Formats: sequence, structure tokens, C-alpha cells
Amino acid sequence: MAEEHNIPKTYDPAIVEKKWYQFWEENKFFHAEPDPDKKPFTIVIPPPNITGQLHMGHALDNTLQDILIRWHRMMGDNTVWFPGYDHAGLATQIKVEEEIKKNEGLTRYDLGREEFLKRVWEWKEQYSNRIIDQLKCLGISCDWDRIRFTLDEGCSRAVREVFVALYEKGLIYRGTRITNWCVNCNTALSDIEVEHKDDAGHLWYINYPIIGHEGEYLTIATTRPETIPGDTAVAVNPKDERYGKLVGEKILLPIMNREIPIIADDYVDTEFGTGAVKITPAHDPNDYEMSLRQDLEAIVVIDKDGRMTKEAGPYEGQERYECRKNIVKDLDALGLLVKIEDCPHSVGHCQRCGEPIEALISTQWFVKMEPLLKAATDCVKDGQTKFVPERFTKNYLGWMENMHDWCISRQLWWGHRIPVWYCDDCGAEIASRTDLDKCPKCGGHVHQDEDALDTWFSSALWPFSIMGWPDKTETLKQFLDACMGLPARYTPVILENGQTLFGSPEYTEKRFCFNALIPTPDEVLAIGYDAHDKVSIEDMANVLLGKKTGQLDGYHWNIANWGTKWDIYCDGITLEDTGWTEGCDSVTFDFETAWSPPVAWLQTAIARYPELSFKLHYEETGCCFAGDILGEAGETTDIPYNDDQLRELFDWDDEEDA
Repeated sequence: MAEEHNIPKTYDPAIVEKKWYQFWEENKFFHAEPDPDKKPFTIVIPPPNITGQLHMGHALDNTLQDILIRWHRMMGDNTVWFPGYDHAGLATQIKVEEEIKKNEGLTRYDLGREEFLKRVWEWKEQYSNRIIDQLKCLGISCDWDRIRFTLDEGCSRAVREVFVALYEKGLIYRGTRITNWCVNCNTALSDIEVEHKDDAGHLWYINYPIIGHEGEYLTIATTRPETIPGDTAVAVNPKDERYGKLVGEKILLPIMNREIPIIADDYVDTEFGTGAVKITPAHDPNDYEMSLRQDLEAIVVIDKDGRMTKEAGPYEGQERYECRKNIVKDLDALGLLVKIEDCPHSVGHCQRCGEPIEALISTQWFVKMEPLLKAATDCVKDGQTKFVPERFTKNYLGWMENMHDWCISRQLWWGHRIPVWYCDDCGAEIASRTDLDKCPKCGGHVHQDEDALDTWFSSALWPFSIMGWPDKTETLKQFLDACMGLPARYTPVILENGQTLFGSPEYTEKRFCFNALIPTPDEVLAIGYDAHDKVSIEDMANVLLGKKTGQLDGYHWNIANWGTKWDIYCDGITLEDTGWTEGCDSVTFDFETAWSPPVAWLQTAIARYPELSFKLHYEETGCCFAGDILGEAGETTDIPYNDDQLRELFDWDDEEDA
């Protein structure tokens, strides 16, 4: 036999896979057109951000999707996997700004908006191509003829359509409210962009002199003495007998020497500190809500750059934490500092840069959530949408009922610029589906709003903007609309996360109509964490599930579904720390929550490490797993290798819990 026909002694995947993938692409094996005679099956890819390269989480995620796609394709379904990528507004802008600062020593303001955006588009071309190449190297079978980008012309048109339609319905408005603010990124943030971390903080006890009561003080406790210059009241609980006689009196605000009232409000926790709390409406969301009830003034003493304003008096211009040190020093010198206690508490940090978040009053754009939430909750309450398992219904409703208006504006240049123009002559505010060069009311000069939309505003439209909406395309008709009427767990539109989605007005009967579209309830997003509590995101080179056979290294998973999550892990320890040594065939894992560990995770781990005998240990009495009570506190349960036994152990049924 000729040498060129011999099978190589070693398998070279780079040669083989590249050849066959090219053959698949050239023959359009991944492409499908609308066909009313075939049953459709669709996956809309969760668009990866263009901020870097793919990681192991993407590898797992896309492999699972590819399995579903190829299975349905082999069954003869009209199968389409829609690919694309996300512009990732804040994350991308930060990375490009860092690159420009590092290489040129310039800021985006030095470059100007037009030149800066040109640089970001160059970044996009570089990294989006690399991402697509990585996806192809995985062998995933997306329909590459349909690739989209969240800032392309079609998606941008969909964004404007939704924004203007909601604006015209009075569901989008511009207002001044308290929001999460990152002093490093200089932008407002939504709640999901804030990560809460435990801070080893302190509680400062400070005497506020009571006016008209010589030598008498009201002692308050605060974790943020730097905000004292912005206090406009001190509040006590009306049921707290210690302070009842003081309600209505006034105190002298230390250092600022400004009179402020003592008020009563049910929100005050009598067990926190002294039961008397300082109220700073401009810098605390709870204080802000109280100020609306009590008609209190809001004084901004920390600016958007994290420095003290002129309203902070002698501390003007100081960085916020520098001010904290100085104001405590001054209070001590005045004899008003009573004591300092350790007080570990949760502090919000920017998800992107890690900077502690400030609660600041600013003018932003918001979506009114209450009218949108009604349809999203009614369809669950009336049984039209069901959750599997059913227990998530309560979690979902609780999450929805406690939601406040969504801040959708970001002080960014990269992203969908808010389609609102202001007239410099008549002062009109106009939301428009097309760009304006003059005021439609008076013909005067106009300028566009400087801010960009939250990335999720466009990402939430992704499942149907990628199919051509707002146009009534054949692709949309078959691959989205024809699928939405099926029972939830069989819906052949696979969405990746629990984000609320907008719908289009054409689909009123399908529960769209710009109301919240509820993704199928049996979808769960699994995010991998490593032993150091680092999530596997683009800039972290984390492995997926251990480094070598027999070594889990304390990896755990965070399983999230509609705002509820479980942490399942080994207390951040290695197998060696649990007593595992070479030749030992078992290890005990401590699961610290009372919810069912996902069977799929256990199956994966057991299959990956068949030489180990997995055990489940829990500390709480009556720890509930999928509705089963498994013994007393401290009991260790063997986790069987056999799938049927595993299902039986957790009362996991295909029809109810799959």
C-alpha cells in the first residue's frame, strides 16, 4: 500500500478536524431555511462578549447545545442554531480604555467620542473573529450564514423600536432617583452588576447634641461616618420607648452645625446599634425611600468621582475614604466619638472593576416594571406557565414582586446610544426611531442624549431580533412564533438564562406585547467557580472541574434559576485536606445548603472520578433534597454511582424534575 494511504500512527486532531469542519461548512450542513412541512427546533446562542477569548465555561455550554442541535438534526427536525456575539458595553469599554491608557497614556476624553468608538470597533473586529474561530475549533454546528452582533443594523433597529414604543406608552421615563454608581467606571449600574462582598468594617458610635437639652446627646451608630455632612434627620422606631419623647425634637449635626429633626419611622431596626440611625437620603437607598415618606431634603456630599462636594464643608475635595478618617479624627477631638466596634457587613462592589459602589442621586432613564411584571406573574399564578420543579414558583414570584424600576442608562460611549433628542430652542424631548437633525416641533437645533443603554436592554431582545424582528420574517414565523405555543418543557427555543425578555406587539396572544416573556422553566444556568471563589469569566484562566483525575481541588458550582441559587462545594479544600491519599477510595463532601444538589452535577463528577466513592454530608436537621427528608443533622449519605439509584436517592423523576 502506498505510504500516502497509510493511517498515521498518531492522531493529529488539528489536521483531521479542520478538514472535516471545512467540508461541513462548504456543504451547508448546518444551514436551514424555513420549512412549514418540518417540525422546527431552535437554539439561540447566548452571545459571548467580545471582551476577550472563550473559556472553559463556554466550552461546556456550547458542547451541551451542540449535542441538542445534532440530535434534533438527526431526527429530521428543521434545526437552526443561531450564532452571534454581544457588544458587552461596560466590559468592552473598560478594556479598550485600559489598553489606550497603557499604550498611549490617553483617556477616551482625549480622543473624543468619534475616535474612541473607532478604536472599539477595531477591537471588536479583532476579538469577534477570534471568538468565532474558537467556536469553530470546538466543532459546534451553528448556522454561520445567520451570524449576528448585538450592535449590527438589525439588532439596533429592534432596540430603537422597543425603546420608542415603550416611551410612547409611558413605560420608559427619565427621572432623578438614587442608583448604584461606580466612581471608577463613572456610570450607573443595575442591581445585577453589583456584587456584594463581606467587608470587615466598623460601627462608629457618635453623640449628636440635642438642641434645647444642655449636655444631652442622642447616640447614633453608623458604618459610614463620611456621609455625616449629608444627614438631614435622625430616625427612631415609633415603638421604641427609649426615644418616644424625643420625636419632634431637633439635634445639632456635628461639625456641620446644622439643625436636623428627630423623626419616627417603622423601618428603623431597634436592635441595630443604639436604635437611632442617621438618615442620609442622597447616599443610601433605604434612607432615600424614607426621605420620600418623610419629606426630607437630600444633600449630595459625595460626587460621581468619589470625592466630597462643597456641601461637605471642610472636607470638600477629599477622597471619600480619606474623609472618613478625617471626620472620625475630628469627632474624637470634639469629644463626640463614643466608641468603635468591629462590624462585618456586606458591601456592594462593581462587578467589572471591583470598586465599592456608591448610592448616588442622578438623572437616568428607567423602565417602569410594575405594568410589565403583571403579565409575567399572572401567567404563573393562573397556571399557564409552570415551573419544574414546582417549588421554584414561589422563588420566581417573590423575585418579581420585589422588583423596582430598571435603570437602563449608562454613562458610556460604546453601546446603543439612547434614541432621544432634545431641542435647544423649544426644549422638546423627542424619542425617535430614526436620527433627527432638527426639531419636529419647531424646526430648531437638536442634540442627542449622551448616554448608552444597558447592554441587557439589547441582549434581552436577542432571541427574536436575531430572527429579523421587528419585520415579520419567515424565519421569525417558523423558528420563534410557531414554537411558542408548545408546552413549556417541550418548547424548541432554548434560552440560556433567566433574564426577563421583551416581546413584540405582534405576539399579544403569545403573551408578548412588550410584557415579560418567561423563558422555559426547566432551564438552569450553571456557573463554575474555582477553589478561590473566582468565577470562570473571560479574563480568568480557570479549569472546569479539577486538574487531574482524583483531584477536585475544592471546586464548587453555583446553580442559578430565577434568582435562587445553591452553593455545592467541598468547603474550598483539596482532597488531601479531607484525608484523601493515594490508594484511598472515598472522600466526604460537605454541602452547606438545604437544597437539592443537581443530579446532573453529581453524575458528571461521579463519571469523571469513578475511582472515588462520593458521600453527601449535611449539618442541618431536616435538610431537604427534592422534597425528601434524609435523616438527622450530621448524617453522611452515600451517593450511589448507578443513575437509577441516584434518582431514587433524591426523589428525582424525569416527568417532574428533569
